[in-house]
Amino acid sequence: MRNYEFEESEKEILVAFLRWGVLKGLYVTEVPIGSYYPKKIDSVCIEMSDEELEHLKDFENPTEYVKDSRLGFKQFEKRSVWLLEIKQKLDSSALGQILIYKHYFERIFHDTILKGVGIVCKESDSMIEEVCQEYNVHVYEIPIYFF
Repeated sequence: MRNYEFEESEKEILVAFLRWGVLKGLYVTEVPIGSYYPKKIDSVCIEMSDEELEHLKDFENPTEYVKDSRLGFKQFEKRSVWLLEIKQKLDSSALGQILIYKHYFERIFHDTILKGVGIVCKESDSMIEEVCQEYNVHVYEIPIYFF
């Protein structure tokens, strides 16, 4: 069973992804989904304009954009979001996880615009990437120089 604390390696990957600048927004980590045996989405990116981000913090420190899910879920209402699974290496379990999270997120957060789902990783796998494309799951293999 996975420890629900945001792992240090996942945090390192998320910070590198923020430096890469592919998706701009507020990143909420460890977002609970489900009720009986709750799972946690590694990160939800709430898309924001540069102006909105400017009000939060200085972009020179990307970790300031990583917030804890205990802020409350009102922040998702009527916003465009991305669901992100974070892994060292792209694998089939990451694909299964993000598809399950997408399914339940859409059922729970009706007033949210789900722009997409993705897997953020240090290392990809071409076979799994091909299947991800078929299911509209974006794979973000972070270039090494962002670490």
